[in-house]
Formats: sequence, structure tokens, C-alpha cells
Amino acid sequence: MTREQFIELIKGEQDALRHYLLALCCGDMAAADDIAQETLIKA
Repeated sequence: MTREQFIELIKGEQDALRHYLLALCCGDMAAADDIAQETLIKA
């Protein structure tokens, strides 16, 4: 997978990931965004 393909994949799934994490974080948007960012960095 190229870098460009990975970026396109992430763009397509980013909103779903954030909504999922927001639910797990009981509505804490800052925590959800932090977790999403760390997840994508590690990926």
C-alpha cells in the first residue's frame, strides 16, 4: 500500500472512527480526538 492509498483509506474512515471513539469516551470530544490521533499515528 502506498502512502497515498493509506491517506485515502484514512480519509474515508476517519469520521466513523471519531464517532465510535466519541461514544466510548462518553461524549468527551477532546479525549476522542486524542485517541484517534494516536491511533492514526501508530497505524
